[in-house]
Amino acid sequence: MQVPMKQCSLWEVGTHVTLFPGDRKLNRGEDALISGHVMACNVDRENGHIWGKVQASQRKEVREVKVFYTSEEVKEDWCSCPIGKFGKCHHIAALLLYANRNISSTDVACSWSHKNKAGHDNEGLPVDEYYPLTRPEYRALPAPLSHSEIEQARALLPMCAGGALYMKWLSDPEPATPAVLSFGNDPVVNQWQPPQEQAGIKIPPIEEAILSPDFQYCANLEEKIDYVTTYCNLSDEDIATTAAATSGQSNNLLWGQLHTHVMTASNFGFGIRASSNRRSCASLLQAIAGKNWCEKTGKKKVGKSEGERAKDWGKDNESTALKCFGEVHPECDINLTGIWFHPSGVLGASPDALINDNAIAEVKCPYSMRSVKDLRSHLCGNSRNNTKKKSVVCITFDEDENCFTDTDHDHYHQMQGQLLCTNRLSCHYIIWTAEDNLSVEIERDEDWMEKKVPLLFKTYFDRYVPFAFADV
Repeated sequence: MQVPMKQCSLWEVGTHVTLFPGDRKLNRGEDALISGHVMACNVDRENGHIWGKVQASQRKEVREVKVFYTSEEVKEDWCSCPIGKFGKCHHIAALLLYANRNISSTDVACSWSHKNKAGHDNEGLPVDEYYPLTRPEYRALPAPLSHSEIEQARALLPMCAGGALYMKWLSDPEPATPAVLSFGNDPVVNQWQPPQEQAGIKIPPIEEAILSPDFQYCANLEEKIDYVTTYCNLSDEDIATTAAATSGQSNNLLWGQLHTHVMTASNFGFGIRASSNRRSCASLLQAIAGKNWCEKTGKKKVGKSEGERAKDWGKDNESTALKCFGEVHPECDINLTGIWFHPSGVLGASPDALINDNAIAEVKCPYSMRSVKDLRSHLCGNSRNNTKKKSVVCITFDEDENCFTDTDHDHYHQMQGQLLCTNRLSCHYIIWTAEDNLSVEIERDEDWMEKKVPLLFKTYFDRYVPFAFADV
């Protein structure tokens, strides 16, 4: 029996997709329809079902949309986009508007779709038909590699995501059939788990929190912070477990995966400044999104830039600086660590090391100061002669060797952010050159916590969230 279908009115479409006054989903849906983003629309009158495909704002992505109706009204809908899984989205509005303009209540069962521009069908083909072998008899090696030869090649690769970890995955045998564990009379298959679940860590569900319908009703910054913090529900144990599982930082594949949608302490200085002006902060927003902004310039580079050389210099000498610090301070117990999340999940920090029970370490190896033989004298002259120029580091000395801290320096914001996330009391600020090194203990600044942390949240929710989730 066919479900009678009266023509869907504009009023019904508007009331169905509009959640609250000022909701622009209907306007965006009409824009998508006018732009030709409705790529397919099919009607099943037997079951009261409309389904179609709508192009997303990102040109290469297509959203699947399903609508269920009765003779009286639209009863239910679904879209494959993140918002459509929890509520209404403009893709649903676009499909309903298309149905309003093109499907009559007296029409027979109909189906419509874009003509394939490339002239290809969408049927899947076996890989060997896509990429036929031109020389089936060709072999790159005269004989298969032995186990010892594979191990020798693996040892030459660095311990990073593209090195030994990848080689190990490539050369490991196929996994066996999942073991069946018996609990009473019910067999349970020991299924594969993602790396984060194997490590026993909890990843903050930031995207789910921000895309949930309730987040849209948060009226101010405080409500947004409270909602996301409650949604992520990170305990102290969850945070400490994640930090331990990501120890090694850039040499740990999991550490890199956990930076998406997180503003880390190295960007806190940029985040604080971005809260008080409306200038472009695209590099900061891309960094929070977990993308390498430098790779998006599209420029062909010859050799390494000054910034890349400085970054490599710091990374290569960080362990040496920590070793020198340990020799000068044998009373300090130094332990490497990973990323520490703020309870909200949207802020994070990766100190270079944990020191004893209540301190951390942050190492700086300034490339521009790599040949300085006397750091105290250099920093004393730096404060006296270069008052207009921002110092590379956040400390200076006077002629009596009294130390002064620049509380508006990016390094200072970074260290206070690390103390915030690790909930520790002080940070050993270690400065290392090839000829000299020194360390200064920076205390936790409660005034900074009270005044600057709200600015970080302001930048995140007022500037990053619209940037990252505008097209979903």
